[in-house]
Amino acid sequence: MNYRLQELGQNTTYISEDRNKKNHVVLGGINEYPGFGMVYDLFVDSGDRGRGKGLLLAREAINLAREKNLKGVITEVKVDNAIALKTFEKLGFNIIGTFSQGGQEYYRLSLPFSD
Repeated sequence: MNYRLQELGQNTTYISEDRNKKNHVVLGGINEYPGFGMVYDLFVDSGDRGRGKGLLLAREAINLAREKNLKGVITEVKVDNAIALKTFEKLGFNIIGTFSQGGQEYYRLSLPFSD
């Protein structure tokens, strides 16, 4: 699958499928974890869900973080979003904490690179 990379600003990259800009992931920096990338947004259009597209997009973000020589990747998932949690866990992310924001509960997950 071909992906389109678009730099949105300092340390922020928008990754999308060439044929469907709706399916995307955004990788940026995070102040609380210097040297790590942050997956800020992972979206798969409802018509494309259940086909592994989220997994592929997340892998692209991880690959980009490795290319940028980052220490790893952090992301946040709503506690009630079992599909997103399962996707990130398949990629090796582990829950490192929880927090509340705007009346919602979230998991914070981390994938440190060991190489």
